[in-house]
Amino acid sequence: MSETKAPELADAWPRIERWLLGLSGLGFAASVVLEVVHAQTYLAPARDSFCSLGARFDCVSVAASGASVFLGVPWALWGVAGFMALAAAVVRRSIWLLPLAIGAALTSVLLLILEIREIGSICLFCEIAHGATWLIAVLAVFARGSLRRDMKSGTTLYWVFVPGLTLGLTAALFLPPYWAAFSYRSAPPFATGTTPEGQPWIGAREPRLVIHEFTDYRCPHCRAATTRTLRWLDERPGLRIVRHQQPNSACHTFGPTCEAVRLAYCAEEQGKFWRADRWLFSHAQGGRPVNRAELGRDLDLEVAKLEACSQRADVYERAAGEHRYAKKMRILDVPGYLVEGKRLRPHQLEDRVRQLLR
Repeated sequence: MSETKAPELADAWPRIERWLLGLSGLGFAASVVLEVVHAQTYLAPARDSFCSLGARFDCVSVAASGASVFLGVPWALWGVAGFMALAAAVVRRSIWLLPLAIGAALTSVLLLILEIREIGSICLFCEIAHGATWLIAVLAVFARGSLRRDMKSGTTLYWVFVPGLTLGLTAALFLPPYWAAFSYRSAPPFATGTTPEGQPWIGAREPRLVIHEFTDYRCPHCRAATTRTLRWLDERPGLRIVRHQQPNSACHTFGPTCEAVRLAYCAEEQGKFWRADRWLFSHAQGGRPVNRAELGRDLDLEVAKLEACSQRADVYERAAGEHRYAKKMRILDVPGYLVEGKRLRPHQLEDRVRQLLR
């Protein structure tokens, strides 16, 4: 029986190979598209995304998540490298196809769980890539008898692993981290202070231009947008950013509302507002409860003092006042901007900044 099975598999291999290469190409293309979406999310967040189909099916929400980067390289680029390796293993008809395909499929399952449980959004092109890995894994298992046992072949190892690893290493070493401004793990590399009205600012001590930026820590688009504007501080001397909070729902005294905003104010009392600002954008997405012990540990804050501060009536009132001020200035959506007293939408901001800081 085994003797007849091997010829049958050999006869079927050309057809299976075409399917495997087609699926690898599909996954490669989906990964390239995802990298475009990822870069666009941070570098041009106002541009409409062609794969955002609502809150539940939103590529931008997934791209704006901190989980979209692994070991300093966007997952999309790891996908590109992975599908390159799978295609090379198919062409070489190598037994390496089996562990690579199974590993890719398992990784895809974990990423899907992360999308659903932690981000709360499904990414269309992510699922195209995931589906491709699952089908490749099924076909690889089915056709395992047709694969060459060449795990130690130098030529096979070179073609299967070197191109993808070279891409990953090159990205890790030379790709500018467009998705990150500065880390919450260290003090910001720019001057900081407080306006006469009590709002925290960052950037130039003697600014030529001030951006009043209204954000919500639960908003993934805000995370991407604030990363972008903070990166401008290094590129455009003379720029200052003033942070305003615009929680989508008003704060009510002594309740769970606007928790992240209140914790940002309380971190400010311990001299670490901007580190908390970056931390909260990474950990409070979607409105999930903030782990205060983790916040205190990561930022070296006194947790007991943080807890007591977050329950004070004046802290609630400050957050509620921010909400009222944003409504008064007609900042209805986040992120929102005021520049020289004029409301600007995200797509108008960069042009205005470029004009005023020539």
